[in-house]
Amino acid sequence: ILIDSGFFKFRVDTQISTVFKNASLLYSAEPFTNQSFDFWVEVNQIKNFRRFFRPQVNFRCDNAAPFLPLPLDQAYPLLEWGMNWCITAHECNFLVIHAAVLAKDDKAIVFPAPPGSGKSTLTAILAYSGWRLLSDELTIIDPKTLEIIPCLRPICLKNSSIEIIKNQFPDVVATEAVHDTTKGSVAHFAPPKTSLTHRNRRAEIAAIVYPRFSPDTALDVVKLSSLTAFDHLVTNGFNHNLLQRKGFDVLSNCASKLPSFYMEYCDQQKADEFLSDLVS
Repeated sequence: ILIDSGFFKFRVDTQISTVFKNASLLYSAEPFTNQSFDFWVEVNQIKNFRRFFRPQVNFRCDNAAPFLPLPLDQAYPLLEWGMNWCITAHECNFLVIHAAVLAKDDKAIVFPAPPGSGKSTLTAILAYSGWRLLSDELTIIDPKTLEIIPCLRPICLKNSSIEIIKNQFPDVVATEAVHDTTKGSVAHFAPPKTSLTHRNRRAEIAAIVYPRFSPDTALDVVKLSSLTAFDHLVTNGFNHNLLQRKGFDVLSNCASKLPSFYMEYCDQQKADEFLSDLVS
């Protein structure tokens, strides 16, 4: 099958029914014929004695296997994690940072955040409330223009966030939860159809916001200095060392020219209003 995320296209070879089913469900993936693609990946069961006892699957990219095998029921999450690896390990022209990014009227807010901060939950809430999703995991920045290039993939939610989003947005398409992964229970949620339609449309960065869910704080926002913003961007960067001077310039320009904020919240509506003000 062919998976088109906007900026990158993946040829995926698999004989595992859940991988084919979920990729078709989340991406509207099409059968592969002779289309061009950026990465050729494979997720298949390991054919050794383990196929009879606790079967395992492996991810391969151009016949290289960068990860240890995982249990068969984790085949689809392994594909998503493997595609992330393909991008972060091989992209050498555009800056890639670990961050979600959403936009209104082509004005984008970048959300870098460590695991456990609630970034993906906030991403899902905004994406299903009228914001255009450009990425849940990997923000790709054009060094020449500082524009965001969409890399549209499903939203990966973990543990309690899965039921929170399913209850709040019952019509959203999602995979079944997979349990006992290194990240706990995970499920992937399909991007909104409008985001898929515009997956090749760039956006201009309006602000950088570091979110953290706090059950005791309705909304608390602190503006960050350029130096602090730069330090956080470096921490969340994937390939700025590979880009060398160009990577440093992009990070320093983003930190010095764009407003950056730390945002604690539990009131979704107030958070949405603050973020909407930033892009208006």
